[in-house]
Amino acid sequence: MRFLSALTAALSLFAASASAFPATSEAPAAAALHARAVYPAAGEPPYSQNLTDLKAAITCLPATVGTAAGGVVLLIHGTGSTGKESWLSGPYTDILPKLQPGFDVCYLTLPYRALRDVQVSAEYVVYAVKSLALRSKTKKVHIIGHSQGAGVNPQWAMAYWPSIKKKVQTFVALSGDFRGSLSNVTDAGLSTNKLPVLSASLFQQFGGSHYMAAQNRIAPAAPIANTTSIYSNFDEVVRPSSSKLSGAANFLLQDLCGPLLIVDHFLNIVEFSTFALAYDALLNGRADASRFQKAFCTTYPDGSKKKLDQLLPQLYAVVADLASIVLTNKAPGEPLLKPYVCAKDASTPAAYCGEGYFP
Repeated sequence: MRFLSALTAALSLFAASASAFPATSEAPAAAALHARAVYPAAGEPPYSQNLTDLKAAITCLPATVGTAAGGVVLLIHGTGSTGKESWLSGPYTDILPKLQPGFDVCYLTLPYRALRDVQVSAEYVVYAVKSLALRSKTKKVHIIGHSQGAGVNPQWAMAYWPSIKKKVQTFVALSGDFRGSLSNVTDAGLSTNKLPVLSASLFQQFGGSHYMAAQNRIAPAAPIANTTSIYSNFDEVVRPSSSKLSGAANFLLQDLCGPLLIVDHFLNIVEFSTFALAYDALLNGRADASRFQKAFCTTYPDGSKKKLDQLLPQLYAVVADLASIVLTNKAPGEPLLKPYVCAKDASTPAAYCGEGYFP
């Protein structure tokens, strides 16, 4: 009996070991496959930032992602802001997850309030798209960006890391500066070397910057077919002509809601009509004026209105954004373009690429 008991125990142990073996051998393989999936594809520039920082920049609400039928929506903030300041108290985190068919919402927080080199900030977009697409139920990601997070970071990311394009289902730009912002400064004839108190990303976003010239040589049009751009005549930072993008569904808000609709640059992220167009784009790939209802000029699609507890944080965020732009992260000029720009674009002089700043 003791022999049979020992034999039975041995066979049980063997069976348990055999059933466990595939799991232990496959788990590292799956982890390795996941790790490879978040890195740039062959021929694309490697990350200059470590994966720990890239991963830490993503916040998802809720933290568990992968059950929403509509997939993941990635929110990208603008210059001088943070993910929390721009998005946490607004409709994209409060209302959007509750609308059909349901969305997982994540926001990105770019380093140094997006005031340093935008070429580096683009790497955070690349990693976020790759990593969130793995977790999304649709295996793709929707991008909604504001200002720099619309007209600069995603555009650069999809131009120089084109492998992410197939992972982006919809791209919605709010007040995107595709051809630069603060153009009134450069139009006045002031060169950047006369303005030594700005951040690197502001130098890069001037309409006449080397960065903008490079972006619009390599990526002059909508990066994917499902692109929607939304902008306002009352934007004090980005002109409508800079937000209008070839190949996109372009919307001037005053064309939909009348010339007296006052929407400035900063509050476009809580505007009723903007949110309705963005939601339409998420549902249909691109927004379409034929589906826009006049009611969306004064209410969100769920019938709700702006709340004081939403507007006050947004006003605080505007003050914080402006303070950070004025007081922090100063640079001596526009950063040189990354070497991969000269490698891909033969028309860019070699002297324009490297480390440091333009003279």
